Amino acid sequence: MPVGTIGKYERLDILGHGTSGVVYLAWDTLLRRNVALKEIRADAPDTDRIVQEARLLDKLRGHPHIVEVHSVDLIGTTLLIDMELVKGETLAAYLKNAPSNRLEPAEAVRVAVAVLEALNHAHTRRIVHKDVK
Repeated sequence: MPVGTIGKYERLDILGHGTSGVVYLAWDTLLRRNVALKEIRADAPDTDRIVQEARLLDKLRGHPHIVEVHSVDLIGTTLLIDMELVKGETLAAYLKNAPSNRLEPAEAVRVAVAVLEALNHAHTRRIVHKDVK
């Protein structure tokens, strides 16, 4: 059941939320595709930082381990960041369901290498990620 619409997007479900906004599974009615739609109140104190992060992500386009930003828009007092929808579960959810709640060594290496490849891609473009968890 849809959560509502904003602009060309039909919000289908909530994927997550933070202090300044919500990320929805949304349907782009013009391009006819599912996207991750981050909605942020334009009056939020960190709006400028969020737009800057979207610009940086746009510079990292094309890497298989970095989410692609499709567009950024402002509708009324809401900032919208339309991003690639990545299917699958979070690492936290994966670990919760894994036997003994941990990764096997080979899987841990595979995940670490993927993260390091993405960070290297950013670093070669003079972009430093300051919040790797």
